[in-house]
Amino acid sequence: LIQALIRLQIVGAGTTTITDTQAGNEIYSAAGAQSQTLRVVKKQQTITFAAIEPKQVGDPDFDPAAVASSGLEISYASSDPRIATVVDGKVQLINTGSVIIAASQEGNSEYEAASRVFQTLEVSAGPLGREEVQKEISVITSMAIRGSEIR
Repeated sequence: LIQALIRLQIVGAGTTTITDTQAGNEIYSAAGAQSQTLRVVKKQQTITFAAIEPKQVGDPDFDPAAVASSGLEISYASSDPRIATVVDGKVQLINTGSVIIAASQEGNSEYEAASRVFQTLEVSAGPLGREEVQKEISVITSMAIRGSEIR
């Protein structure tokens, strides 16, 4: 009985056929080829996304700080861009209200896509009241449309 140690290097998910042969020698005759199918599946991943503290209009853009168990980069989306938008992976506060921020990770050749995770973000007016915020937005928008310089 002859035993051989064979090592396979897994390079990604998928299905392949492994065929072994033995040519024989002066003692043993050649053996017929034997094939086996190997299926390698992608790893699962999860997203950890803690509750988002309430914010105020005028607060700086912030990273929602979700983390994928795979270590891959997280993408974010806002349910209402009138309240908050996502720019370069950071949440930008636009107006007062309640908005859902979704965290997702699409996976790659090694990991399956993670299930999306959602957190609610409450945005208040802060030092300015809601009416003042609306007036500020209207003034800035009006000035920008007229080509005025905002200082």
